[in-house]
Amino acid sequence: MASQFLPWLIAALVLYAVACDVRAYVIPNWISATIAGLALVQIVLLGLGWAAWPYLACGAAVLVVGFGLFVCNWLGAGDVKLLAALALWAGPSDLVGLIVWTALGGGGLAGVVLVKDRLRRRTAAGDGVNAGPVAALSPAGGAVAPGSANPAETGPAAGRRPLPYAAAIACGVVYLFVHGRGLVWPGI
Repeated sequence: MASQFLPWLIAALVLYAVACDVRAYVIPNWISATIAGLALVQIVLLGLGWAAWPYLACGAAVLVVGFGLFVCNWLGAGDVKLLAALALWAGPSDLVGLIVWTALGGGGLAGVVLVKDRLRRRTAAGDGVNAGPVAALSPAGGAVAPGSANPAETGPAAGRRPLPYAAAIACGVVYLFVHGRGLVWPGI
């Protein structure tokens, strides 16, 4: 019976992660650790034993690939840990859907941020003309002005604005709620 409430608890944790990420571009580690821990609890409640290895492999694979994206400064560490914890829940049957819907959410998020920045620049210019080039976007990039002379602002993230990517990951969680077959999703 308790296993039916775990997905709803995860949804609440993801919403809190989104709020933290939007507010400060930080996803607290305890959120990802709790989601991963709840997956382990669900595995025990379902009595999966060794049959749980595909779920664990999905989480590990997302963590390894995500680490590469983090090293390239394309995703933040908190985003990678949250996505890996959710991959434990998705398992092999829903991992692709989780990733695809997260990527679609990320594209939508980037579009919203670009439009918002464009409108803000036009307002700041006062004359309705674009005040400058739109900076590149990255979930992990720093808020750096293009053409900055600061040597610390070079590399893959130079000139990129950070995105609160937990909001995009939440799109993947919506997919799990609607279509999920992993570790007992409600299937609304």
